[in-house]
Amino acid sequence: QIAFGNTADVLVVPSSAVLSVAGAPGVYVVKNDKAALVRPRLGAKHDGDVVVEDGLSAGDNVIVSGDAGLKDGALVNVSGS
Repeated sequence: QIAFGNTADVLVVPSSAVLSVAGAPGVYVVKNDKAALVRPRLGAKHDGDVVVEDGLSAGDNVIVSGDAGLKDGALVNVSGS
């Protein structure tokens, strides 16, 4: 078991949002109704989430499902918002 220190200001994404793209971790975010591939620097995993150390900001719309076959620049339809 790993003890985590103060994590009050830590940005996390669901581990389901992290994909392997060309052998490296990537996350798709929605920008201007299109998918944009971001290569964040990731940290520890905890309870189904992954700590984002750099590359994403609070408020970024991260794609967490429906990403099968998704490509950078593809038009996306956001549901559940």
